[in-house]
Amino acid sequence: TMYFGKRWQKKRKEIKLAKEIASVQTASLEQQAFTSLMNPHFVFNALNSIQHYINVQDRQNANRYLSDFASLIRKNFEASQQFFIPLEEELENIKIYLRLEQMRFANRFSYKITIDDNLDLDQWMIPTMMLQPLLENALLHGIIPSVIDGIIKIDLKEQDGKLLINIIDNGIGIENNRALKQSAPHKSRGMELIKKRIAALNHFVREPITIMMTPAFDDEKNPGNKITLSIPANLHTAWLKAKKE
Repeated sequence: TMYFGKRWQKKRKEIKLAKEIASVQTASLEQQAFTSLMNPHFVFNALNSIQHYINVQDRQNANRYLSDFASLIRKNFEASQQFFIPLEEELENIKIYLRLEQMRFANRFSYKITIDDNLDLDQWMIPTMMLQPLLENALLHGIIPSVIDGIIKIDLKEQDGKLLINIIDNGIGIENNRALKQSAPHKSRGMELIKKRIAALNHFVREPITIMMTPAFDDEKNPGNKITLSIPANLHTAWLKAKKE
């Protein structure tokens, strides 16, 4: 009886683990599908920008935009095939994304990425496609509706065995954005899906991944937004271990 009890417990544990792995994969695929749904919009805008540079015979910028655009499409496609990506690679991807958006919005914003000296980029794997939707949110819902020039700061550091990523913008902020959209309530689907993915991944770690949003500045018109994403160091190894079991 004891033997069968143990076997039954083991079986139950295996079923639970399989369900948790499936929920991460589903959440991840859902976000990828959403990101690729957004892509036609992004692709359309990119082609418009390239056409604009061709029309004004700015060959240099047309080439620059086209090569960055092709590179981002390829990198996003590669990233969508995997659940985790080296942090360094993810940072390269977001730099390309931000450069493209800078050109599209005629340098309406600048950005700065700060990496703390104590952070070894080689040591970190993070869930794929996690940062681009957050930056897209900051840009489209914060900075572009604003009347002042935008600034996006991305700060990365390691603290207490966790990777801390702060994304700070000086846009109009969540509340002002909601007020603008009152006639047509807008739900940030991208943010919802990221939260869903985080909840699914948190089954595998004792210390959870957390995401927090707060106003960045004490300013009525441009309070901005600060997103703090905290990723535990053992997330990737815990995920690999669970997949092997």
